[in-house]
Amino acid sequence: MKSALLLIALLFALPAQAAERPIEFDIPAGKIDEICLPIKAGDTLHWRFTADGPVDFNLHHHVGKKVVMPVDHKAVTSHEGKLDIKAAAEWCLMWTAPKTRGVSVRGGFATTDVLR
Repeated sequence: MKSALLLIALLFALPAQAAERPIEFDIPAGKIDEICLPIKAGDTLHWRFTADGPVDFNLHHHVGKKVVMPVDHKAVTSHEGKLDIKAAAEWCLMWTAPKTRGVSVRGGFATTDVLR
């Protein structure tokens, strides 16, 4: 009975895992990398990552010339979070490597419209 319940739980977990899109890149010293995607108001963006060195990480979008940045972390080696999107826009997850060394970043992200 326990194995049947475990199998059922795993089957329900698979769609969310399969819907997650990978984050896999190497950032040269002093450079940035970002993933930008259109997200509708009312959706939620989920992310998680680890880096082999400190990175600055932010989540932002642009309104005209203004940058709206509800998430901004300095010198982190991992982060996991979610944000309920209030404004439809092209949202960007952005990582900046320190000037002294390159960094490898690995993780994943998804939006609720994909997870539904």
